[in-house]
Amino acid sequence: MGDVRQAVTAEFRRDWRKLAAESGTPNAFAEPFFVEAALQRLVRPGKVKLVAFADDHGLIGLLPLTVSPPIPGIGRVANRFMHIHDFDGTPLVRRGSEALFRAKLGAWLTREGVAFLRFRDVEEASPAIDGLLNGEDETLRGAVVARLVRAARHLGDGSCGLEALQSGKKRRGMQRRRRRLEELGELAFVDLSAQPPSSWADDFLRLEASGWKGEMGTAIACRPQERAFFDKMVDAGSANGNLIVHALELDGRRISMTLYLRAGDVAWGFKKAYAGDLARCSPGFVLEAESVAALKTQGDIAFVDTCSIDTSTLVPGLWPQHRAMADIVVAVGSARKWLKTAVWLEKTYRARRRDLRSLYVRLKRLPAQARRDRPAATHN
Repeated sequence: MGDVRQAVTAEFRRDWRKLAAESGTPNAFAEPFFVEAALQRLVRPGKVKLVAFADDHGLIGLLPLTVSPPIPGIGRVANRFMHIHDFDGTPLVRRGSEALFRAKLGAWLTREGVAFLRFRDVEEASPAIDGLLNGEDETLRGAVVARLVRAARHLGDGSCGLEALQSGKKRRGMQRRRRRLEELGELAFVDLSAQPPSSWADDFLRLEASGWKGEMGTAIACRPQERAFFDKMVDAGSANGNLIVHALELDGRRISMTLYLRAGDVAWGFKKAYAGDLARCSPGFVLEAESVAALKTQGDIAFVDTCSIDTSTLVPGLWPQHRAMADIVVAVGSARKWLKTAVWLEKTYRARRRDLRSLYVRLKRLPAQARRDRPAATHN
C-alpha cells in the first residue's frame, strides 16, 4: 500500500533524494527541492497528498496527488499534482521496481475509491508510464489523451559541434545578432551556477518583468505567491546542486539569463528572461547558443529538454532532437471498461478549455496593445 506523508522529515527527504538518484527516469520537477517549495508556497495545507510506496529496501516510488470528492456513479478522480511552473509529471520510480510500483499504486487507488488517475506531461517511453499504457498491470489500464513533442538535444554526441548543426544562413544570422550587441559595449557570458541565488535571483525576476510577461502581469515578480515559491525553490535547488544558471552581460549589466533544472545528467530549460529594451538585438537567442556550448563543454550533462513545443522561441537548428511527452488517463479496477469514454470526455473538455483560454489571452492583451497604439500627446 501507499503511505500518505503528513510532513517531510529530514530522514524522509534523504530517502526521497535516494529514490531520485535511483529512478529509471530522472525528473528534477519531482525532486524534494521543487515539490516541497510548491507544497509550502502554492497550495493550502492538506490539499495535496504526498503518497510514498516502499519495500524492504526503501522507497520505490512517490507521487504528489490531489483527490476529488466522490462523484456519484463514478468514484473519485485523482490527479498528479502540477502547477503553472511544473513541466514534467513523470513519476519517480526506482529502476527495476516499476511492476511493484504499479501494483502498490493500484492497491492504494482502489482502497481510496479512485476510479481514474490523470497524468500530464509525462515521458511516454519511461518504464513506469509504458507499463500503464501497455496493460502490464491487472488493476490499472492507461490511455493517451494527447501527445506533444518538445525540442531537445543530446550533448553526448561528439560527432557534430554546435556550429555544424546550423546552416550557413542561420549561423550568419546568429553572428549578426551578436555583433549588434557587441556594438553597444563589452559582451560577456557568465556561469552563475555556483553563486548563491541572492546574487542573481532579483536580476532574473527583473529581466522577466521587463518584457511582455510584465506587461500582461504574468511575470513571477507580479504574483507574490509565485515569487515566494521561486525564492524557496532556487534556494533549495542551489544548495543541492539542481540549478544551472547562465547570464549574458553587457558592460557588466545582465541583459539575458537562463535557468536550467538538473537531475543526474539531464537538464530542463526552466525559465529564461531578457531585457525588454534590447529585444531587437535578441540577447536571449545569443545566450541560448552560448549556454548550450557551455553545457557541452562542461561534459556532465548528456541531454537537454527545452520544455518547449514552440520552436519559434528557440535558436533555429540548435535543437535537432525531441522528447515525446503525453497526457494520459489511467482507469482503476472496474472503471477500466469506461476508459475510452473517459478519454473522449477529457479530449472534449480540453478543446472547450483551449477555446476559452485563447479568448482570454486575446482580451488580456487588449490594454497593452491599446497603450502601444495610443497617439503620443502633443503640446502646442
